[in-house]
Amino acid sequence: MLNWKSSRRELITRSLGGTLGLAFGFSLPWALRDDAEAAGSESAVLNTFVRIFADNRVEIVVVKAEMGQGVITSLAMLVAEEMDADWSTVNVKLEGEMGAYVDPKAPFAGTFGSTSVKTNYERLRKVGAAVRLVLLQAAATQTGRLLNELKTSSGWVVDAQGQKLVNYGQLIETAAKLPLPSDVPLKSADQFKILGKRQHRKDTALKTEGQATYGLDVRLPGMKYAAVRQHRVFGAKLLNFADLQAQMPQGYQLIEVPGAIIAIGASYWQAQKSLDRMAPKYETTPAMDANSQAAIEQKLSAAVQDVGGSSVFKKGDGAGALNLAETVVEAEYYTPFLAHGAMEPLNCTAWVTSDRCEFWVPTQSAQLITFAVAKVLGRAPMQVTVNATYLGGGFGRKVETDYVVHAALASQAVQGPVQLIWSRSEDTQHDFYRPAFQAKFKGGLSEGRVKVWTGKNAGPSISKRQNPNNTKVDFTSIDGFADIPYGIDHQEMFHQEVDCGVPVGYWRSVGKSQNTFFVESFVDELADSLKMDPLQLRKDLLSEQPRAQRLLDKLAEVCDWANKPTLGLAFMEGFGTLAAMAAQVSLVNNKVKVERLWTVVDCGPVVNPEGAEAQVQGAALYGMAAAMLGKVTISGGKVDQTIFADRPFIKLGEAPVHEVHFMPSTEAIGGLGEVATPLAAPAITNALYRLTKKRIRRLPINDFSWT
Repeated sequence: MLNWKSSRRELITRSLGGTLGLAFGFSLPWALRDDAEAAGSESAVLNTFVRIFADNRVEIVVVKAEMGQGVITSLAMLVAEEMDADWSTVNVKLEGEMGAYVDPKAPFAGTFGSTSVKTNYERLRKVGAAVRLVLLQAAATQTGRLLNELKTSSGWVVDAQGQKLVNYGQLIETAAKLPLPSDVPLKSADQFKILGKRQHRKDTALKTEGQATYGLDVRLPGMKYAAVRQHRVFGAKLLNFADLQAQMPQGYQLIEVPGAIIAIGASYWQAQKSLDRMAPKYETTPAMDANSQAAIEQKLSAAVQDVGGSSVFKKGDGAGALNLAETVVEAEYYTPFLAHGAMEPLNCTAWVTSDRCEFWVPTQSAQLITFAVAKVLGRAPMQVTVNATYLGGGFGRKVETDYVVHAALASQAVQGPVQLIWSRSEDTQHDFYRPAFQAKFKGGLSEGRVKVWTGKNAGPSISKRQNPNNTKVDFTSIDGFADIPYGIDHQEMFHQEVDCGVPVGYWRSVGKSQNTFFVESFVDELADSLKMDPLQLRKDLLSEQPRAQRLLDKLAEVCDWANKPTLGLAFMEGFGTLAAMAAQVSLVNNKVKVERLWTVVDCGPVVNPEGAEAQVQGAALYGMAAAMLGKVTISGGKVDQTIFADRPFIKLGEAPVHEVHFMPSTEAIGGLGEVATPLAAPAITNALYRLTKKRIRRLPINDFSWT
């Protein structure tokens, strides 16, 4: 729990339910520890720690959100490897990343951007290495041997011949009296016993046996339940709250919060039914009512036809070189708004009274929640306690704080614990959506080569929602669009922000989710115009990047590219990782079926091959579902879709066979959780083109008619 308090000793002995334990807090840079000590004896200036029990069990705390991506295992592996722990005795504990747990080098704390392992790869290994040295020093003291005569082996200190002398649990009292070591050398890769080896997830048993605590599992004494009904049209004003309030059944309470009403009582079902029976009346504007899918697409299309906009990349003379090209290829693409669709509905349990302010919540950022509820409740952030639970999916939606603010206000209204749940319809109709985008490209071809690449994309800004006064181009709008990896002599890229009157936010892989579809589709169109193999064209355009060349060669090998002329592929560079995907598709009764996927990844060292493979497969399925089926449309200023029946996902029987291969690599470690998501759409549509000679330039694929 985040309100766990530690005295600020470097090594702490504790009595834990009668079991003596030793806790290590090491996550601050060494130079800052003295400052941390000076912060006060009640400050828990830790963001991860190791606890060793007298019976030799080890507990490693992970402060990143566990939402299915396996971070609870991979981060613990980093610590366990360097401390030379017995992996079978390691347990992992989740904590929220907030307050003193935040890495001072990355003060915006949260689990997003494929950064959890990348940013902790060395930091957590240093934690483990320091623990190991403390234990060796304790063993030298306890056994009377010289430090250089001792080694460690899977939870034991051994002598030079490997004979077991004393286990870690037997050293905790001695170790507690030793100073904290610093600047401890790390293992080389050839010394790894845990890292790089396939490890089963530490939370598998918890989840399969129903023991893992998700947000909806929280139960508190005297807890009430709350259901939410938000104003259907974005920005509308409720007119008849007093009338609605009078309709509440006995024992239930209705409150009004910005943009919504909340029913609170003993049963979620009854609270929801009370809302269903109501007929709220809203004040809207003509502009709100007129907002529709057709109007949005017209805005986006007009924006990409315009010359100009913000210049976001320029190399050579794009316009001039285009005029001299032997052939000019043009294409325009569209991607729709997308909802996140996490399986676990948005929920939060809050307990707010005059002297208490505590939350139990599935969140990607406990820190952001702290700031948000402190502001709305008029409390200091230090007065807020956030208990992080497991997440049933996040994908960027649970980095937002709106549902937690709802819970805070509901609990404040009743001065007691309240579990607030958004229905599936509320989740779908009041998401922060992946922005709808449109892009237009022109490519200049001469002498059998791509000489010119120009383009413009247009769509809503995510950062502008958070900072309306920001006049800079939103990086997420042009990520993967302005910085294409290909070596083309003349490039000129533009962007235009378009306000579509729909709230937008971070969706898995963010800007790359749409821009990779645009770019990789157009590369294929250029290859077709050149009558070139699309893989060979990419290799030509990446001729100065040997790492990318090796990756594409590996993809060609594993999917037997040369002998399968209807495969499609896509390549991307992002999150510090290179990845390429090939897809094999078929048409069955005029419906697209994705038969197989092959993905090759170069992300540097792979911490847990088993978890990494699952991450790539899961990310690809998420991207595939969006490519095939995903869309959010607007009519009369509100979202058309509601429950899973009208916003379907890929079913188990529709999932393709998916091979994942990791390149042996000594490159710096990169992110992994999002790289496969943006590859799915262009790999599949490029495969469909090679199979049918029909080009899909707008998503979702299943909106395309094959008859």
